[in-house]
Amino acid sequence: TAHLPGGDFPTDGHNREIDGLLAACPVLGRPLAARLVRTYGTCARAMTADIRDRRGLGPSFGAGLHGFEVDYLIDREWARSAADVLWRRTRLGLCLTDSEAGKLEEYIQAKVSAGRLSAPDSKDNQPQVVRLELSASALDSRKPAEEPAQVTLPREVQKP
Repeated sequence: TAHLPGGDFPTDGHNREIDGLLAACPVLGRPLAARLVRTYGTCARAMTADIRDRRGLGPSFGAGLHGFEVDYLIDREWARSAADVLWRRTRLGLCLTDSEAGKLEEYIQAKVSAGRLSAPDSKDNQPQVVRLELSASALDSRKPAEEPAQVTLPREVQKP
């Protein structure tokens, strides 16, 4: 059975993952480490690998959301807005104020407009285009098929 990205640890190994993440990056603190493991599983280690001190966390947006996590979501999960981060990826929109969400949106838009869309040194992290062709009958038998749809998938969900 294949695991989802970050889910490659035993079902009873959650606390061991938190302990391992804290051993590798003690600056996180247990509550943040626990949320990261709950949200990203073993991917949390890659996300925090370059953090050496509190400055490495980056700006704080509230509710334990920091710049390093947002950067990861931009680079690896192609997040492009505060709504994407707060509602689709973390559900932290339940915890942030409108002002905090606005600061997050400014941060993300600055990163996106600066061209920081993927890890700069990694060709493996580049999105690939996958063509999906659907027949007209699959969509609506009364309408002819138009151009095939193109969807960009994160590398983690692509077949080798």
